[in-house]
Formats: sequence, structure tokens, C-alpha cells
Amino acid sequence: MKEAMIDMMFENNIRAEAIIHISTMLAQDAWPDIAREAFMEEIPDQIWEEIGIEPPYDLDDEGLIFEHLEDNRKCGFLVKFATPVPQDITADSHRLSWGYYSMKWIYAESYEQACEKALDWRQEFIDRRREKALKEQADGEEQLKEYGPTCPECGEGPMSPKNPADPDSDEYFCGECLFNDADEDEEAL
Repeated sequence: MKEAMIDMMFENNIRAEAIIHISTMLAQDAWPDIAREAFMEEIPDQIWEEIGIEPPYDLDDEGLIFEHLEDNRKCGFLVKFATPVPQDITADSHRLSWGYYSMKWIYAESYEQACEKALDWRQEFIDRRREKALKEQADGEEQLKEYGPTCPECGEGPMSPKNPADPDSDEYFCGECLFNDADEDEEAL
């Protein structure tokens, strides 16, 4: 594998979690555990979709699965890649941690092609997360304009001024917290 590809994988926070070389790992009668898990136990529909062919009629028969892959000329690499899920997203930055990551199976005829596809997947994944986060932030700002800030006591809204008679009041609470606060004031008397 070229050093440039290794550097790109490192720089883009992508790692291979599992590598299945179909033509050498599945040709034997006893499959490795990782292959059995991928094709039979995990989410086989996603794997067959990634490979680009319909699954065989029996997903419990290792020999039939291998024969089906060979017949469809799918003897390359099936690789499970992982990348951290972006957090604290802004328009031009985000934070990453390997404590929270997403994975995807990718099929390609060569390992290098699988890595290239993984780079594309990661960029699309980051872009989708950024788009979603920015939409949620915009929705939150719209809600703030429409309903005012969230309650400092319970974090809920819509908000009302704590003292509606005071136009300069910048203390806001939700109706339930205002009601509970009034009960506490009466008990103190």
C-alpha cells in the first residue's frame, strides 16, 4: 500500500476494523469468525447491498455464499472501516474522539480502492452530520426568536418573564417553574 494512502487514512481519521479477502478467506470449508459474522450474523442486507448483488437464497450455507460471490465475480475485499463521529460541530470545525465512532462495510476489488471509497464515505458522513447539526442549530435559534430562551431551572420552554410587570426583566422561566416558584413563596410566608 502506498505511503500516501496510509497518510491520507491517518490524516482523515479512518481505520480498518476488519478485512475480508473474499477469494482467499472464504474458499475454505471453515470460514474465519469475522467472515461468518459479516455474512451471516451482523446485517447481511447492508453487506450484499455494498457488494452490489442480490444475496443467495440461503444465507446459512458458507459454500453457497462463496459460490454465489464467485459466479458474480465478486472476489475482492470487504473491509469494515471506522471513523469518529464529529461532535461540537460548527460551520467550519468539529471535534473528534475515537470514543464515539461509526463503521461501514465497503467492497472493492483492491484494498487501495476500498480505502479510496472509505475516504469518500467519511467525507459524505462528515458533510451529512455537519448539515444536520447546522440545521438543528438554526432551528434552535429560530425557536429562541419565537419562544424566547429556555428555562434556567428545567431547560424547557416556551418562556415567560419572571416578573411580567417589569419590562426590563431579563429573567425568564417556563410556566411550570414560575408556578412552582410561586408555591414556594407562599409556603415561606
